[in-house]
Amino acid sequence: PANRCADILKQRDCQQHRQDRHDSTASGKTWNKRARPNLSLERHQIQYSRLESTGMTPPELLLLKTFGGDWKRYENELYKIFKTEIARSGLRFRDLQVKCRRRPETNRRWSAFWHLIQEGPTEEERIPDLRRCERIRWIRWIIENAATHPNIDEWKSERHGKINALLWYREEYLVVLEQRKKYWLLKTAYCTDRAFRLKQLRRERDSFKLKGV
Repeated sequence: PANRCADILKQRDCQQHRQDRHDSTASGKTWNKRARPNLSLERHQIQYSRLESTGMTPPELLLLKTFGGDWKRYENELYKIFKTEIARSGLRFRDLQVKCRRRPETNRRWSAFWHLIQEGPTEEERIPDLRRCERIRWIRWIIENAATHPNIDEWKSERHGKINALLWYREEYLVVLEQRKKYWLLKTAYCTDRAFRLKQLRRERDSFKLKGV
């Protein structure tokens, strides 16, 4: 629908403007994560180099500007990565396959895909989140390295009778897997830059570790 497309483009432009503003002030600053827990993440703070052979750093960000600001081309590439590197890659976690929800499809794209690149309170109100889009390749990297990487916290939580595994990279980006009988279901992945959510996740993680589960 025309209105939804307009909303998406408006959101994209606002996010790009905010990121460009962050970039312009990036030089000469050092990030102290503990000293600034309530501030939104700045893009330069989490722009890492491409995936190295050691597996210690996540893949480089996939930027919209690489596609000349062409949202359609960008979305097509995001979906290609989703299908080849996540949904149909044989991805595993803790010896079980990681699966993605396909239906209901929207615009001939899997349901899980939209939950990895969009944000919003309801399905009808979801709009693209560039930070999620840029980090789509982080999802597989985090799942594959969660067991051994020193900067990926892993714990379990129960919500609405469901057990979720939470994989949190440097308190910046969270991957959520729902435990099923014989597999894991990839629920969502997003940047954790909101103060309330940060406090909630820290409390959950620390409580889980204290229990020694």
